[in-house]
Amino acid sequence: MQIHAIAIRPQDNTVILLCEDKLGNRESRLFDASNPKVQSVIEEFQQYVPSDTENPAKEEIEQEISELEYRLAQLKESIGTSP
Repeated sequence: MQIHAIAIRPQDNTVILLCEDKLGNRESRLFDASNPKVQSVIEEFQQYVPSDTENPAKEEIEQEISELEYRLAQLKESIGTSP
């Protein structure tokens, strides 16, 4: 068997190890993440997770949607289809 994936769930304090053999059979193992080594790995990788934001580009996206809707209406008019 080989490791297929590792899922870390800090909120549950667990680590799930997914293994797969050459035939495609999969198994999972559940571990308690309270081990200091596991905690250090969680802390290290947490640095790479993007911070939660409220969608900083919302206004730009809404503007682009408006422009696309306007363009779509123009194209429909050009082929004789009402919007």
